[in-house]
Amino acid sequence: MRRILIILFLLSLVTAPTVFAETVLQGDTCTVTADTVIEGNLFALCRTLIVDGVVRGHLYSISAAAQINGSVEGSVYLLGGQAAFAGRFAGNLHFIGGLMQIAPSAQMTAADGSLTALSLSITAAAPVPGSISAAGYQMILNEGVEREVNFWGTALEIDAALNGNVSAQVGSQEVGGAPELLTLLRILAPEMRVVSPGLRLSGDAIIAGTLRYSAPAEADFGRSLPNPVEYIPMQSVVTLPQGQDLPDGFNEWFGRFATELLLSIILGLLVAAVGSRLTSRAADTIGAATGGSLLVGAGSLLLTIPVLAMIIVLSLVVIVALSALRLPAPAFAAGFVISALGIGLTSAFVAFGVFIARMVAAYTVGRWLVRRISRRAKEEEQRFALSMLAGVVLIAALMSLPYVGWLFSVAASFLGTGAVLLTAYRGFRPAAAPTPLRQRSTRASLALPAPPPIAEDAPEAPGMDNLPDGFTWWDES
Repeated sequence: MRRILIILFLLSLVTAPTVFAETVLQGDTCTVTADTVIEGNLFALCRTLIVDGVVRGHLYSISAAAQINGSVEGSVYLLGGQAAFAGRFAGNLHFIGGLMQIAPSAQMTAADGSLTALSLSITAAAPVPGSISAAGYQMILNEGVEREVNFWGTALEIDAALNGNVSAQVGSQEVGGAPELLTLLRILAPEMRVVSPGLRLSGDAIIAGTLRYSAPAEADFGRSLPNPVEYIPMQSVVTLPQGQDLPDGFNEWFGRFATELLLSIILGLLVAAVGSRLTSRAADTIGAATGGSLLVGAGSLLLTIPVLAMIIVLSLVVIVALSALRLPAPAFAAGFVISALGIGLTSAFVAFGVFIARMVAAYTVGRWLVRRISRRAKEEEQRFALSMLAGVVLIAALMSLPYVGWLFSVAASFLGTGAVLLTAYRGFRPAAAPTPLRQRSTRASLALPAPPPIAEDAPEAPGMDNLPDGFTWWDES
């Protein structure tokens, strides 16, 4: 049931803006001042959203950063890079994005106010009267939760009293976590504390219900809990082992899907913030030259292997040559610079193809779906956001499939990389001169032009002005 609620939340982000929005805010920075009261629901499509006033309805937002300091008398649905909740909320909180923080000053006034999140990092420093369902890299609970807690991710730290059951799927310090998510988290928020993989309970943590968790290795809490702990060893394979039922297999697939979806949404927001126009042009390139984009992307990414080898060989040659000239310090300095620069640029290109360019393919698929599902005209920013959201959900689902998921991932990377390279090449290539139209020769165009008409008042020829009287020409008789 909780998974169904999460899926319904994903769908609500697509349908809610066109159905429930009564007040719409668009722009780079959208601010609801402290003396502003919005009657009804609010939909915000902004780079930065700041709410200090009152929203007497639900809040729907797609933004890179959101700060909610005021009061929302309904539920909150946010899709963005970062979200900070420090106000008063009468409904549930929903968030999909990079970083989610619930400040100690936040108040959830509803008796069953719950939290649903798909985020790299979730930090709850205020009490939650309802339940929590979250997926991501890490979740830190510093205040109590009245009902059950469900978490799919890598690291879970509990430093509060939980009155309900706890169900978690985490990683292990011995096995390790998700390196891609961990690296992205440190880039997005270098000042944030990153929790190591695993399940941790502080000395003040209390779990009144049952703790049921799945991990590659059993956790050591250092103390006994009041209720029995149920540990489920995590399977390291993607297929269903013999005797495993479908719900357990769905749990594994959903964990992979949540991880892929979270990473794709963060990357999609990054692409939308810095390169929406290039993404649209690259999507047009995929539509016009799908095979060419696939070949160019595959060739360019596969060529990075011999390029790396050539860079290493070149650096060694430079070191040996300068060392032969008795210049050891410049030799090692030059070799280090060549290696660092070459390997850095090559690694950046591979990372671009694996992560960023894949979002171009996702946007192309999403735009195709949006155009066929909804024929109504929308704003360019709204259509781009809906297309990117639909694309990343579909791509994440396909990449999470066992056996064939990696094929979709590779194909998306090849398509996106090739499309971006072809689009950039066409942008830098000088425009060719237009080819003149070749006209067909007709009989009328080959005919000689008619002579000009003879003027009536033309001057007489010499000798014509002194002819004798009675002289006539032979043609005048």
